[in-house]
Amino acid sequence: MTSFTIQDLLGAFLGFIIFPLVLVFPGYVLGWGLNLFDFKNRLPVTRYVIAVALSNAITPIGLFLIYRFFSADLALVVLTACAIGWGTILILSKLKKTPTPGRASIQSNRYQRIAWVAAGAWVVFSIFWLVDIQIGNRLYFNTVAYDYTTRVAVVNAITRTGVPPVNPGYDPGHPVLLTSLYYFWYILASVVNKVGGTLVDARQAFIASVAWCGLCLMATVGLYLRIRNGEGGTKAWKSSLLGSQLLLVSGLDIIPVLILLLRAKIFLGHLMLDGRIEGWNIPIMDWFGAVMWVPIHVSALLACLLGLMLFLYSTQRGLREQAIAAVIGGLAFASGLGLSVWVTLTFAVFWGIWMVVRLITPRTRLSVLWMAFSGVVSLCAAYPFIHDLFFGPAAASLGNSPLLFFVRPFPILDVFASSFSFWKRELFDLLVLPVNYLFELGFFAVVGLVWLQNYRKRARHQNPFHVPEMLLLGTVVLLLSFVHSNLTGIDDLGIRAWLLGQFVLLIWAVDLIQDFVLGRTWTFPAILRNLPMAGRSPLIRNILMVFFTIGVLTTTLDMFVLRTWSMLIDLNVVGFPNDLSADIHLGERTFSARLAYDFIRDHLPLDVVVQPNPSVVLDRPSGLYGTRQIAVSDHTEYGISPVDFQERVDQISQIFQGKSPATWARIDQDCAQNFINILIVNDTDPLWHDLPKLELQRPPLYSNDRYALLECGSALKYIP
Repeated sequence: MTSFTIQDLLGAFLGFIIFPLVLVFPGYVLGWGLNLFDFKNRLPVTRYVIAVALSNAITPIGLFLIYRFFSADLALVVLTACAIGWGTILILSKLKKTPTPGRASIQSNRYQRIAWVAAGAWVVFSIFWLVDIQIGNRLYFNTVAYDYTTRVAVVNAITRTGVPPVNPGYDPGHPVLLTSLYYFWYILASVVNKVGGTLVDARQAFIASVAWCGLCLMATVGLYLRIRNGEGGTKAWKSSLLGSQLLLVSGLDIIPVLILLLRAKIFLGHLMLDGRIEGWNIPIMDWFGAVMWVPIHVSALLACLLGLMLFLYSTQRGLREQAIAAVIGGLAFASGLGLSVWVTLTFAVFWGIWMVVRLITPRTRLSVLWMAFSGVVSLCAAYPFIHDLFFGPAAASLGNSPLLFFVRPFPILDVFASSFSFWKRELFDLLVLPVNYLFELGFFAVVGLVWLQNYRKRARHQNPFHVPEMLLLGTVVLLLSFVHSNLTGIDDLGIRAWLLGQFVLLIWAVDLIQDFVLGRTWTFPAILRNLPMAGRSPLIRNILMVFFTIGVLTTTLDMFVLRTWSMLIDLNVVGFPNDLSADIHLGERTFSARLAYDFIRDHLPLDVVVQPNPSVVLDRPSGLYGTRQIAVSDHTEYGISPVDFQERVDQISQIFQGKSPATWARIDQDCAQNFINILIVNDTDPLWHDLPKLELQRPPLYSNDRYALLECGSALKYIP
């Protein structure tokens, strides 16, 4: 029997091995060539930390521009040249016997080994957590499949069609470019998909990208602390390790989530939230969930922070270093825009506020010119993307204002405000806003208050990073508390851009803990023992300890639920209704779906147009395993007129409804009118029950227990 789990593991790990082509070698060559962050004087392992952070910030915009104006082949040539450059640097360094920085101490080496083990554990864990788990003839995907249906489809579309990609879920008889989406991260995964060939499919490449996103996050946390605090050696590695551990701490979500789940199971007979524990509120995602669900936004955060670090690192250096930092920083901001418009938009607001602050301070006034220059570089580099976004074929469908004013709501308290008028409800949400943020941030909310009390008065003179950190956090709190995005059904701005504030709070937590954790190893037990902050308020001590523990439990619950939710459906633990299955045969149906989509991949040409039932919301298999153009699907409903989209959905859905006797004449006519070559039917579609009659006249291309592929249209050419 085919082992899809083994296939996914091999493909994802191979994809991980290929990823240095885009997330190590370019940054290493750039760092060495321009000596960014004093690259040449760093220890070898530190150079790779810098290389990963630089690659994440520069490679996305570089690949976009090469793809956009030249070709994918040239992009591969450039990346290969970077790999050769990396190898050449290593060889020449050995041949020339280039002096290496002083050797690391025994303690520093120890912490480096711990860091390597932590990084390796993350890679193995993340890949195992995301691949399909096969148990006999049942196949179970991770809950993040909700988003991956779109992400994997776009990666595959870039591999097939280039940049900008053709919309993989909408084909009215001609290609429609997908320009109203930030897709730079998908370009990186597409490169790995292309290099891996048949051994690494788009989904496996994206899983590998998630593992690398986690490494980029850990590398940037370590580099930020090193540059910010002027640390080196053992202290730098201890701080980095501490920061990486704190990525496992979340808010207090586990409290309302368990209450809601228990209440729903008792009174409704099924569990709520459909495997997404953040769904109880407008979320501030825990770091684990953010990397797993939205690596694109995490990558944008890291790109913007790289630009910030470059600017501050260069302020006390010569004009050449400042000019280089401004250019590379501008390119990093351009990458951020194509990785996540929402994160970068919020960062741009902060950048503008910080420019004003520096402008009114005499000793920093001249540096504003370099900040402005970075902005100009960013706009110039990202202009093709911006032009496509606002003036491309999808621009007319943007419709209403993308941003609206509101007070961030706290839905769990709706029972107390259900009868309020609009303005009373807004006032109510404003009053409970601190409680809202306390639940979402938990430990880090208290950390923020304590840090401000301890550091605020001396921040300006103690560390040049402190003022921009306070401004960045303040920008996030004010902007995201009173402005929300209006382009999709969720507040993408309020969810994604909070990553900027979370990073600041993470760094502040390192500040506080390293002041009081005096033990030799900074691990969770040591952190818990020393959080009391000797000599300070017992109340604060207890709150920090409790919130820290709850935050770790919240992340643990998130990990568990994401991996097991689809399995819990088949065990009848979740109950019905749920948004994944109408019965306890989800695993069998997913297994059959993957077999059917593998048949399409292996036996049908690339230009074939397929169609599953479009009335199914976010049909997971078609996005996760599909490799061909779909006539209409809500996976990538970006930049399409809602009226046109719904009209096509309604028309094509009739094929699958079986409301009138199904005949090939009618089906062929509907397929021809909608340019469909292959229908993908499963046992939950009413049309499934008409298959025996239809098969007497025309056999399916492929069928199994729960899926069938039917050729249709006016020009049949695939049936032997």
